[in-house]
Amino acid sequence: LGGARETLLACFMAARLAGDATDTTVGAVPPSLRLTRARGARAWLATLAVPAGVKASVGKLIEATTGDDPATMRVPLAAVIAVTASYLDPASRSELDRLAQTLAG
Repeated sequence: LGGARETLLACFMAARLAGDATDTTVGAVPPSLRLTRARGARAWLATLAVPAGVKASVGKLIEATTGDDPATMRVPLAAVIAVTASYLDPASRSELDRLAQTLAG
């Protein structure tokens, strides 16, 4: 493990948390559960062997998922996209771009 594989897993985890935080449907993840999930994700992220820039960017996005305003996730998501671009295939980058568009409104 380590390197590219763990970088991809970290990116996926942060994007999943961000996507769940933007869900406004009846089954949306409530703020208290988002906070619990973010704490767990941060602890998990600390165990990964990924570049420092990736770890910092993903950590900021995870932290942003705990708030009530999805717009606060835009800048951290853009940073994650930038630092993980060389690890992602075109389809993965497209998924993150769609999430960024959702956050942009």
